[in-house]
Amino acid sequence: LEQQTMHTEMDRAQNALTGAIVKLDNSAAGYATWDDTFAFVADHNTRYMASNLADPSFPAENINLVIIADQSGHVVGQKAFDLNQQQATAVPVYFSQAQNLQNLLHALTGPNNPTNGLLLLPDRPMLIAARPILPSNGQGASNGTLLMGRFLDTILIQELADVTHLTLAVTAVQSSQTPAVARSLSLVQPEITSPLNAQSIAGYRLLNDVFGQPALVLEVTTPRSVYQQGVLTLNYVSLALIIILLVCFIVAVAVLERLVIARVTRLDAQVQAIGSSGDLALRMNVQGNDELARLAQSINSMLAEID
Repeated sequence: LEQQTMHTEMDRAQNALTGAIVKLDNSAAGYATWDDTFAFVADHNTRYMASNLADPSFPAENINLVIIADQSGHVVGQKAFDLNQQQATAVPVYFSQAQNLQNLLHALTGPNNPTNGLLLLPDRPMLIAARPILPSNGQGASNGTLLMGRFLDTILIQELADVTHLTLAVTAVQSSQTPAVARSLSLVQPEITSPLNAQSIAGYRLLNDVFGQPALVLEVTTPRSVYQQGVLTLNYVSLALIIILLVCFIVAVAVLERLVIARVTRLDAQVQAIGSSGDLALRMNVQGNDELARLAQSINSMLAEID
């Protein structure tokens, strides 16, 4: 039951993460399918970046990165923004390396490839989305690609935790912060559930990046309500069994006392009375048709023979 519950909770957490990626993808689509962006790729108009990708645009869209590349993959415009410090910042070095950018664009813009997903940068993970740059009517051939990114940092993880009401963590597969039990995750076994103690249980799920490779571990921690309810139920059952056994023992003793011990005591008293009186004409009082009754009959027969 715990494993089934944790599987559902991890689905909820991953769905929330997917929702954040989809939101980023929608933002990328809005900027990419636009006449101004389409024209910017051709004329490199500097007013486009100043007007449409000013600092306030990044918090409004909840994004950290915008890269605009032409058909050849050459960057014609880019900007990064620190949502924590609320100021522009340098574009991550990963995107400054032409080969990395080419590989990323190829992974995101292929005919059967996803347009969004996760990207593990050297320092932290990022949500990424890429869209072909088209006129506002969405028709015609693309003249480039617009790339948007949002760091999967503590702020975003906390937002997802608030939405799902779960305790979440995301770490790189090979990170030292990843629990040892989660490092055994693989494409064959992408999910593991492991109790932390009597109060908490954790579920770990492997997340692939845009290249289809294992990159991140999603950790969900919840109270062990199923386990605690099970322990409580077992305690109640154990207590009920003890009470039932105690009642059965008392009933058994009472029945034994009434049907056996009391009759044996009366039988013994009668034998003692006959022996003390010396009157062989006395007889035992026979009641019932069981072993004690037959014993009384046997004693009476013996007395008759002696008499």
